[in-house]
Amino acid sequence: MTFLTLAVATSLFLGPQIGLGLLEDEPSHRSRRDRALEAIEAKNFDAARDLIRKGMRERSSRRKDEWRIIEVRLLLADGQPKTAGLHAMRMVSLRPKSKQYAAALFLTGNAYEDIGRPSVSRTLYEEALAHETCTGGLQRAVEARLERLTRNE
Repeated sequence: MTFLTLAVATSLFLGPQIGLGLLEDEPSHRSRRDRALEAIEAKNFDAARDLIRKGMRERSSRRKDEWRIIEVRLLLADGQPKTAGLHAMRMVSLRPKSKQYAAALFLTGNAYEDIGRPSVSRTLYEEALAHETCTGGLQRAVEARLERLTRNE
């Protein structure tokens, strides 16, 4: 299964909001976030980078965490799994109390899958699934990835 196929399947499971939507959003924040996710899906990476750069100016650390997750999604979609994994793992290391913690673990696992390390991915997915912030669509996506890894062993 290619990354593109996985990305489409994951977005069908989660919609564009994986790990997001935890805050009562102001319309301007939600609009910018949605436009960034749409730009990533459309492979308009320059537009997505510009929106992410603007979003990272937010004062709220919770919102910055959302933008960090979007940035990791951009890097994965742009074929940069090593950089994406580093960004996501930095968030895991430095922001253990973040509402985006399980999403960061999940995306780190995605990056490890993309570079051919499914055993590391499995460990990260299991850790994400066990974390209290892994709920809803994210939980279903993690479970689906674990199931797929089990089928491919």
